[in-house]
Amino acid sequence: MDGPFLFLNGFFKFIKHPIDRRVNHKHFFKDLLFGFLALDITILLPTILIVSFVSDALNIDPSSKFDVLFDSEPIILAVSAIILAPLLEELIFRFFIRLKYAFFYVYPIILVGRMLKIHHICLYKWMITSWSTVFPVIFFGSSLLFGFVHIFNFESAEEFLPYFPILTLPQIFLGLIFGYTRIAYGLKYSILFHAIHNGVLILPLTIYYLVK
Repeated sequence: MDGPFLFLNGFFKFIKHPIDRRVNHKHFFKDLLFGFLALDITILLPTILIVSFVSDALNIDPSSKFDVLFDSEPIILAVSAIILAPLLEELIFRFFIRLKYAFFYVYPIILVGRMLKIHHICLYKWMITSWSTVFPVIFFGSSLLFGFVHIFNFESAEEFLPYFPILTLPQIFLGLIFGYTRIAYGLKYSILFHAIHNGVLILPLTIYYLVK
């Protein structure tokens, strides 16, 4: 399947059975970008509606901390959201989800192994051989954690912690999309698409607050 549908088809196949494997077919940036934006909009709009409905039903108003920042420092907020956040968040949540960069997980295992007097080579071999089993847990776990930290974007975040899987549903799904992008096409694409996503949301608001 060619064109933008390549990204969409690849994403849904990957979610059904996550595998730590880069795509090996030729692809064009414009097709990937169109496929990403189509998937982004298709998933984001329903999840935002779900969050809004649940918030009304529970009678909670999770006001964002960014509301105040937009009023005071819209340009700083825009730069942080479009440049700094994608770079830092992709490095923190998705750099280590590939086996060849999994020393983030390997080193603690080796440390525990030494404490238990288990040879670290055996532990490393176990990590390699069991990666296909462990990988889906790491992939979905990183997306869930990515969503969880965004609950702290809201005022009185502690009050909403029990509802975080619902209130951060858009971010959890975005974590899945960025995670797939990182695995299939590389970290540079996940950073770039993350920046584009934030830019599409933030730039219109930034312009509004600057001219109002």
